[in-house]
Amino acid sequence: MARKVVIGKKTKSVINTQAKTVGTTAVQLAPSTRPLEAGVQIVCPTTNTGICYVAVRSNVTDGDTDATDGYPLNASDSLFLPVSSESEIYVISDTAAQKVFWMSY
Repeated sequence: MARKVVIGKKTKSVINTQAKTVGTTAVQLAPSTRPLEAGVQIVCPTTNTGICYVAVRSNVTDGDTDATDGYPLNASDSLFLPVSSESEIYVISDTAAQKVFWMSY
């Protein structure tokens, strides 16, 4: 749902919010290539039982390969990535059926 809100001192005309179910295979956060003004805020809900790993590459791994491991997010953790599109972000988990919520602007 897009709506106009004020973040800091800037007015953002488009904010997108969604959820994504994540498993043990890397998934793209969203296929959208809509240009962003700031980036993407990602949060893991308190109900997650595993760790989600976030990266800006499609070969992200879930804590087992140092060179390709993503940034780990436990339940209640959040991360802001200053990317130009949601499609740049990939997520994987060490446990099936985890969830991430995200907001882009």
